Amino acid sequence: VTGRSQDDIVIFCAVVLAIVLAVGLFFVVPSLLGSLLNRVLPGHLLLVNLLEGLVRIGIFLGYIGAVTRMKEIKRVFMYHGAEHKTVYCHEHDEELTVENCKKYPVMHPRCGTAFLIMVMIIAIFVYTVTPINGLIELWGVPDGAPKLLLVILARILLMPVIAGVSYEITV
Repeated sequence: VTGRSQDDIVIFCAVVLAIVLAVGLFFVVPSLLGSLLNRVLPGHLLLVNLLEGLVRIGIFLGYIGAVTRMKEIKRVFMYHGAEHKTVYCHEHDEELTVENCKKYPVMHPRCGTAFLIMVMIIAIFVYTVTPINGLIELWGVPDGAPKLLLVILARILLMPVIAGVSYEITV
C-alpha cells in the first residue's frame, strides 16, 4: 500500500468514525433516553421530546466546551472569529484591512455553529409535532429495539427537511 492510499484509508476511517460517533451522540443516545423517559412519563410525549432535544443541545454545547479547552482548537476558533469579522467587512464593501475588520463582531448570523444550534431547535419542534412513535405503533411494531431503531431511522430521514427549514430561517 502506497503512502497516498494509506492516507486515503486513514481519512476514510476517520470520516466513518466521525459519522458513527455523531449519529450515536446526537441520535442514538437522546433516543435511548427518550425511550426511557417515555416509559417513566407515559402520555407526556411533548415533555419527553423537549427533554430529549435539550439533551441533544446539551451534548452539542458540552462538546463545543470540551474541544475549546484544547490549545489547538482554541486557536482555530480564534481564526474562525477573525473570518467572521472579515466576512462582515467584505459584506459592507469596506477595504479588507485589520482596522476595518476589528470593528465587527466575531459572531456571524450564517456561522455553521449557529446553524447547527438552529437545526437542533427546529428538530425539537419537528420531532415534537411529528408523531413518529404513533405511526410506528400503528404499524404494529412493539416497544423495544425494533421500534427504537425505526424512530432513529425516521429522525435521520427527517434531517434534510429540518436542515432545509433551518437554513431558510437563518438566511
